[in-house]
Amino acid sequence: MKYIAYMRVSTQNQSLGLDAQSEAIKRFIQHDDTILATYVEKDSGKNNNRVELTKAIEYAKKQDATLLIAKLDRLSRNLHFITSLMESKVPFKCCDMPFMDNFTISIIAAVAEREVEMVKERTTAALRVIKTNIDTNGFHISKKGNRITKLGQSEFKKEYWAKGQQAIQVRVASNPNLMKAKAFALSLKASGNFNGVQITALLNENGFKTSTGKDYHHTQTMRLLKG
Repeated sequence: MKYIAYMRVSTQNQSLGLDAQSEAIKRFIQHDDTILATYVEKDSGKNNNRVELTKAIEYAKKQDATLLIAKLDRLSRNLHFITSLMESKVPFKCCDMPFMDNFTISIIAAVAEREVEMVKERTTAALRVIKTNIDTNGFHISKKGNRITKLGQSEFKKEYWAKGQQAIQVRVASNPNLMKAKAFALSLKASGNFNGVQITALLNENGFKTSTGKDYHHTQTMRLLKG
């Protein structure tokens, strides 16, 4: 297979990070594989204007090659950016997640998108309850015990929605460990060969941990699969 390798570090001085990524790529490559070119980016993961990555993608298109990244979080911690890459039709592989492909990440994107919609639905329902209480009693008592006598209309709604959306992005898109566990579990489910109990066992056998650093249990696995 033909590969275009891409590596990224956040600062100019992270040579050890590049060495580690380079070693990961070498271990991934098989004897009949070929790396046509290697592109190195030295920029923050928060910056989605990746000059070298753009070059790598364009070259991969020309060569009909696969983009190869040592670690998924080296590509980006922004889910929307990763899905944009997927939409470019350039196939890619991650050395630390060999089971990850365009199909798997599309599932993750759909799950994340649905989760954002669920936050929006819960926010709308919560605002409806607050408005009803204010209209009926003249006030609403929040969970923190604050007395609310009026809503800030669009400003309140925008702030509420922005916070919810930001929380989802941080938890799903910026958590590479959760993303890896989700991708692994979803890929097993998509194969049709594993049930929830077996997926839980495989998550633990492969060293995946929950957000609190514990082993997965069946209930947590089900939540992971549902997003």
